[in-house]
Amino acid sequence: MIFFIFSILFFLWVLFMDGARRIEGTLLAYFEFGRFGENATMIKLCAWAGLIASAVWLIKSTF
Repeated sequence: MIFFIFSILFFLWVLFMDGARRIEGTLLAYFEFGRFGENATMIKLCAWAGLIASAVWLIKSTF
């Protein structure tokens, strides 16, 4: 459950605190987003998908 909370916080940082631009082309981006880590726009798209999936799994595991 704590993993989902940390992943939600990470995705929020990527989306709303310009984290996608900061990690674009770095090793962290490649580990987290694969080949989509080369472009900030693609990182944001993957972050939206990850945020939604993590929120759904957190809600399902809580209730």
